[in-house]
This record gives sequence, C-alpha cells and structure tokens, in this order.
Amino acid sequence: MPIWVAEETGSGRRIRKLDALIHDVSHGGFGLIFGQDLNPGTIVRARFDCLPNRPVVTGVIHYCVHLGGTHYRIGVQFTK
Repeated sequence: MPIWVAEETGSGRRIRKLDALIHDVSHGGFGLIFGQDLNPGTIVRARFDCLPNRPVVTGVIHYCVHLGGTHYRIGVQFTK
C-alpha cells in the first residue's frame, strides 16, 4: 500500500511516497515492511489513503531490522 512519508533528518526535510506493506497497527504505532532501511529516531508523517477520511499520523521510527535481501521491518511509534 502506498503511504506518504515526510522524513525529518539532520540535514533537512525529505518528502516521498513509499510503497510499503503496513502491519501490526495498534494504539501505539504501526509496522512497515519496506525495501530500504530508515534510521531510528527519524520523524515520519504518514497518510493512510486506504482508510476513511485518509488520516494523517505522526510518529518516530523506533526500530529498523534487516529481514534479508532488500526487506526491512520498521516500527513506528505514534507521537500525536
């Protein structure tokens, strides 16, 4: 599922569309399976186009684990 992410990094802000598999959505955050690593501590804003009213959430990447090949499991913790 495509989501939009705005990454706040030490060198500035980068906005991009990611094709990621979302899993483990809970009250505290959500997980992504993605094709590259993203640094823990990075602030992200994601818009869920597949949900009613297309909610936008803000979170921080809590962890990024390499699963093998080009697959990474990324945990995002909600901040707002």
